[in-house]
Amino acid sequence: MNQFIDNTHQHRKEAEALLQRLGDEMRVCNKMAADALTGDIAEGLHRFRKFRNKVSELQALIAVIEDRCDKMRNDATVDLRLEVEKTDARLMVLVVDTSIWFFETFQDMDVKPLGTREACEFELRSLREIKERMEEADFMIGERGQDLKGQLDHVLVLLKQIIDRAPGLMEF
Repeated sequence: MNQFIDNTHQHRKEAEALLQRLGDEMRVCNKMAADALTGDIAEGLHRFRKFRNKVSELQALIAVIEDRCDKMRNDATVDLRLEVEKTDARLMVLVVDTSIWFFETFQDMDVKPLGTREACEFELRSLREIKERMEEADFMIGERGQDLKGQLDHVLVLLKQIIDRAPGLMEF
């Protein structure tokens, strides 16, 4: 029992440090989202991919924190799990909001960069996964949830339209 308590204390300290890092990285991610929506739209796809890569890093960090919480007694993790859930929810909202703004602008480009189709296909799969996670977690409840569902559905349609018209990578 003493070993369990000692480990809980150690895992909690690790989880708290990781949560602090998650908060710091979330601020970086917010800046990257804003950067993806500014400047030359032709360069925007590259900035958007950098933002999405940062999102992937944050999702991995969330998984590590959840792993640390799983190694502790449940009563020692309630506040940590709540903070992780809130950050994860903010991250999903940020992805949806950034995606809709970016792809609404991007779809109006007359000439799209080579590889746009593949990048958008990847994004389409990723947003579908986010939608599934939100539905499983009852995140779509309430007015904000329904607005978010509408935004997600809209950006999924936009992506399908872009994919239909976008150039793919050349096959050699």
